[in-house]
Amino acid sequence: MKKTLAAVAVLGAFAGSALAADVTLYGLVDLGVGYTQSDDGENKTDKVAMKSGMDSASRVGFIATEQIGDVTVGVKLENSFKADTGADGMATLMDGDEKNSFFNRETRLFVQGAYGEVGFGRFGALDSTTGPYNLAGSRIHGTTGVNDIGDTGVIFLGQNSRVENSIAYKSPEFAGARLFAQYATGENGGENTHESERYYALGLTYELGALQATLIGSYEDGADPTEPGLKGEETKAYTAAVAYDFGVTTLKLAGQYFDNAYTEELNSNALKAAQVDGGYVDGYGLTVSAVTPLFGGKLVTQVGYMEAEAAEDSKVEFDAWNIGALYYYNFSKRTSVYGGLGYTVQGVDVGYDGYDFDDVKALNAALGMIHKF
Repeated sequence: MKKTLAAVAVLGAFAGSALAADVTLYGLVDLGVGYTQSDDGENKTDKVAMKSGMDSASRVGFIATEQIGDVTVGVKLENSFKADTGADGMATLMDGDEKNSFFNRETRLFVQGAYGEVGFGRFGALDSTTGPYNLAGSRIHGTTGVNDIGDTGVIFLGQNSRVENSIAYKSPEFAGARLFAQYATGENGGENTHESERYYALGLTYELGALQATLIGSYEDGADPTEPGLKGEETKAYTAAVAYDFGVTTLKLAGQYFDNAYTEELNSNALKAAQVDGGYVDGYGLTVSAVTPLFGGKLVTQVGYMEAEAAEDSKVEFDAWNIGALYYYNFSKRTSVYGGLGYTVQGVDVGYDGYDFDDVKALNAALGMIHKF
């Protein structure tokens, strides 16, 4: 109640008049210490650092809603920040560029009614791990990467993030099933051409008792992130997952096939040595995870595996696997702590004489606290 009144007072001061809408101010601060040891065969480094948002991005936001008959109209504005320095967060756009943006996490206008919900603005893609319509986060994975522990971005290379100029639809539930659809045109949405970053996606969820199933298909007809302004590759990703709550633990199995997925991490010495243009790859990823209640908290364990090849040269092959474990404990509804360990190995094989690349290995640890308000 206090934070709602505070939000009304703050926004009312800006508006210069009383607000008729129901307005809520909310946020969280996530601070912790992360340890990373990396080894690429030539160099070995150790790093310990305080980090903001290792588990959940530190953020502050507003939600304003108004009831009009049987329809709810609302706005959500959310900004992230670095709790360790106070610096503003950056918005990562569909084409991979970063820019300063006050509401960098979400700017959404939404309408809810008997026929479902429609949202407009900037928010997470269906096959992202964030946002109001994401289907590829905790629904299908145990963890998506706490200080890179169990990082799904290493395994699901067709995984998207937030998209701009987006329209999303979420249907009502029917016999346990729900349909999702999304279309976005990126920062240059007014152009809506092959040179803009157009994103299309469909999703389907199904729930029956302890069973959850998820399907997502996405297509991106986008700009080339290596040469802005030019047409890029047409990226496709298909994700399927199933989860079952056995009572003592919840098991989750997820898989993704990606085609022409762009990744800067794999656009490395191996690609350059083989004279492969760009960092586009085809392949698949798998994760198996368990979420287990333990000692008043929960233990999350996850294993992931990925295989891919350069889209333009099948002799350049990549593989990766990671394993991680995290424990979460809630002191209250607002304050919790977490900690864990993870290990990741990324390899590359160039099928030409004279090329030999060592695996890149990383050991990660994290210990942090979250406070919500």
